[in-house]
Amino acid sequence: MPLEKYRSRRWEIYFPSEEFLEKWKERAKAAQMPLSKWIFETVEAHMDEDTITAQELARDQETLRDQNRNLRRDLDNAKAELERQKTEAFKLTNEVLLQPVPQGVVQLNERIVNILKSGGTWSSQDLLKELDVYPSDIKAIQIVTHQLQMLQDFDLVSESSRGWKWTG
Repeated sequence: MPLEKYRSRRWEIYFPSEEFLEKWKERAKAAQMPLSKWIFETVEAHMDEDTITAQELARDQETLRDQNRNLRRDLDNAKAELERQKTEAFKLTNEVLLQPVPQGVVQLNERIVNILKSGGTWSSQDLLKELDVYPSDIKAIQIVTHQLQMLQDFDLVSESSRGWKWTG
């Protein structure tokens, strides 16, 4: 029983297990304090910290979610714009491939050839994706199709139901 002068300030703590009690006793001993003083000092130190309320945390979380949504939207827009720009660059670089060339002269897109030479069968969609070509850009698709047909005319590629394959 505590002394009379301490009875009005006394509080009892139940630990989840004896291991917790022993752990706290060891920490108090390491701090060279009685257990009750160590518990009091630890709780006071925690209470004095700038603690954030649950409402503040919820507000911060919602703000972060909004920022995350906006950043994802911006990223998606930037990716779409980058894809459009890459397609435009592809068209400008390879536009000449659609023009008639003199007899005996062949103009090929090196990237298409290298992709097909890398092995496997390439569907038209996969080939366009690998070339960074927007799949709904008609002119870019015409350039790729023209190149594939030209390669097929020279028996360098073959087309099957699964896609295009290098045979040269």
